[in-house]
Amino acid sequence: MELITTHIGADFDALASVIAARKLYPDARAVLPGSPEKAVRDFLSLWQDELGLDSEKDIDLGSITKLIIVETRVASRIGRAEGLLGKKELCIEVYDHHPRTRFDIKADKDIYKQTGATVTILLDILKKRASLSPLEATVMALGIYEDTGSLTFQTTTKLDIDMVGYLFSQGASLNTVSRYLKKELTHKQLKFLSELIKNTRDYIINGTHIGIAFIESREYIEDFSLLVHKLIDIENFNVLFAFTGSDSNLLMVARSNLPFVAVDKIAERFGGGGHLYAASAKIKDMKLVPCIKKLLDLLKLKIRPEVFAEDILSKAVVKIPSSKSVKDAKDLMRERGCEVLVVYDESIMAGIVTLPDTERAIKKGYGHSKVKGYVRTKFTKITPRTPLIDMHDIITREHIRYLPVFQKKKLLGVISRSDIAKAVYKDLTKKRPVKSEKKPLKLPVKNILTRMNRSLPKSMLDMLKLAGTLADRRGYRIFAVGGFVRDILLGVKNLDIDIVLEGDGLKFARELTTLLKGSLVVHKRFGTASIVVGPNKIDIATARTEYYEYPAALPNVRFSSIKQDLYRRDFTINAMAVSLNKKSFGELIDFFHGQRDLNAGIIRILHNLSFVEDPTRIFRAVRFEQRYNFTIDKHTEKLIKTAISLDMFSRTQKQRLRDELILILSEKKPVKALSRMHQLHELRFIHPKLKFCRRMLNIFSEIEETLKWYHLNLSSERGLDEWLIYLFAMLDNISLTEQKKLCEKFVFKKSDEKRLLSCKKNTKKVSEMLKKSTKVSPNRIYRNLEPLSYEVILFIMATAKTQRSRERVALFFKKYSSVRLLISGRDLKALGIKPGPEYRRILNRVLYAKLDGKLSCKRDELSFARNLSRGVICPG
Repeated sequence: MELITTHIGADFDALASVIAARKLYPDARAVLPGSPEKAVRDFLSLWQDELGLDSEKDIDLGSITKLIIVETRVASRIGRAEGLLGKKELCIEVYDHHPRTRFDIKADKDIYKQTGATVTILLDILKKRASLSPLEATVMALGIYEDTGSLTFQTTTKLDIDMVGYLFSQGASLNTVSRYLKKELTHKQLKFLSELIKNTRDYIINGTHIGIAFIESREYIEDFSLLVHKLIDIENFNVLFAFTGSDSNLLMVARSNLPFVAVDKIAERFGGGGHLYAASAKIKDMKLVPCIKKLLDLLKLKIRPEVFAEDILSKAVVKIPSSKSVKDAKDLMRERGCEVLVVYDESIMAGIVTLPDTERAIKKGYGHSKVKGYVRTKFTKITPRTPLIDMHDIITREHIRYLPVFQKKKLLGVISRSDIAKAVYKDLTKKRPVKSEKKPLKLPVKNILTRMNRSLPKSMLDMLKLAGTLADRRGYRIFAVGGFVRDILLGVKNLDIDIVLEGDGLKFARELTTLLKGSLVVHKRFGTASIVVGPNKIDIATARTEYYEYPAALPNVRFSSIKQDLYRRDFTINAMAVSLNKKSFGELIDFFHGQRDLNAGIIRILHNLSFVEDPTRIFRAVRFEQRYNFTIDKHTEKLIKTAISLDMFSRTQKQRLRDELILILSEKKPVKALSRMHQLHELRFIHPKLKFCRRMLNIFSEIEETLKWYHLNLSSERGLDEWLIYLFAMLDNISLTEQKKLCEKFVFKKSDEKRLLSCKKNTKKVSEMLKKSTKVSPNRIYRNLEPLSYEVILFIMATAKTQRSRERVALFFKKYSSVRLLISGRDLKALGIKPGPEYRRILNRVLYAKLDGKLSCKRDELSFARNLSRGVICPG
């Protein structure tokens, strides 16, 4: 038997999707699990018989062979049908418009489209196969209208609109749709809404206004999402998170109108889901206050406004002395193509004057008057980092035309309301493409000098300018490229510079090294060189194209132009350059729309064979995606899966895979990248037994906390390979023999291999000693831990099962490891002890006694050593 189901608390989209699925699967039975929303219950009180829905309790789950799930893919939301998910030979099919997550039900068939409503996806399939009755068409129209806010939500797509047109051609009743979607609040709901308004707090996070509201109530609040929509209408929030419930059983409903605040990603961290603009989560075992704190912490990490004042500051500052006439001001604006001038009285800014101001004055016969008399002196100042949303609020609230942008007291330029309108409502100002003859490629350039000044130290800027000056002398075009440019745009510190020039790179590198008084390393095979100046490194290459003799080979190199050089790179966000020549210093070169993908948070490959040519780019795609909280675009992910299915990793040099793995484990949050690698089936290429499971997730979390403790409590300058501790966790379930083979296969350095095998050999034994409930002497703790590397010791601390074990490791780090003897071999010689291996045994025994608190001064140590040598103390 086939069964169609949806989520508990079904709305009209869920109901509509179930009815549409019944048309696609005519032999299936259909249920709405749990209790639907009130409006749906009201509708079904009249139409349930005609729609042919079954009661969930009447279904024999044991006879189900196929489960069709619509409008959700979360196991905990499908009611009794959740009990079927572990059943062998059960076929599962899912239709849903919510983005996929790693927590989804694993289905044999999973249909997803980015639409405003799930029923739209089903209708697109259904309309080619069957006609609808007016009742069915009305139900489906209700589903689309409700989930798209009557086609006004940002999630609405052209397909939703097309399907609405199709439904009306099938007899959908607009009067019925209007009657059931016009939701009036009951007296009780009005009371809850009043309380929700009273308990609303306004936060500004990274320049974005966020509303957080809550009602602590043990009573179930029906249609809570309706109250959230009403609150948004009243308070005009762009982003709102609302909580209801009590104790440790909360419901969070989230809404966003801003594309850079993806509420589905936030809800996912609370065990919920949804889509970019609407999401929810049921939260257990967490009270309201810590829940809101966690939410605020997440928002601080996730919210990164897309556009700031500096990004749309297109109008250069055009100045005019206050003694000039109004006509002079108008003529200057016409000549320079601007609508505002900055008026200066000697060296002091007097204010601004606009083109309409001058035109009105001239019309009244005052063109000869001094422009000083028409200056606007009252205006709101903004900074280069003022977010677009704040600029929009100021313009609309104060009804002004221009916003001056200041860096401290220096005026950088002026932003007009049309600049803001184009940035906020870019879809309205987008020009439709017109077919015409092909024109020569225009270089898409934007100057990022302001960002360079802000994010780079002066010494590095001076080096770049010096490199540009030298290139000018030689007649070369010179560019900084790749990750260095990407991180400038992201505002991320990056002191490693990649330079490409259209000229002789090696000759240039030698000359620049002399000027910078640095040291030079030449890589002749690749035609590249590295200059080290203090803490900074500059890699220099001639513009080139790489080609591969066979898939997964190391690249051969031939010389080419900057565009070809950028095209050989891995992703669009790494294929940008910035000019360093004096006349164009700071101009952004972006042939492949890297800045657009950077703003949208997308990892996109440059060409279809990229992963086949260099499979290590698959690891890099995951690393960048998780580091910046971006998304690998669909086509790129498809190419990754193709390369994996072709077993490209088996043809790649294992050392290169090792290096990429080390880079991933060196990230601040390596667990995110490993989870994604598991999702893409990449971990098996490291070792077939590698599984990303809950246990590994827990160990990674403990390692992270242990490392925080280490850096907070110990001021040790001892170098620590943190990536290796995470590798210990990854390989924890793999035997010693297999770990040895893995080290040989990936050619790990001897020091890394030694620590890796040491961890496997010693962790269990040392952990058993540390957790003993009986007293363990300091010298025993020291003797067990001291021979191990700090990485192994920290792994033991992270995986310790008891607080007692962790405290004993902490004592080793804080106290025992720093204990030193006051005597040495010279003192033993002075005591008449014959030099030899006996020295080491005696000194160790003295140290152990000192650790146990038995010796307090040099005299005690000498006496103890003398007695040991004479046999007075048992040499044990």
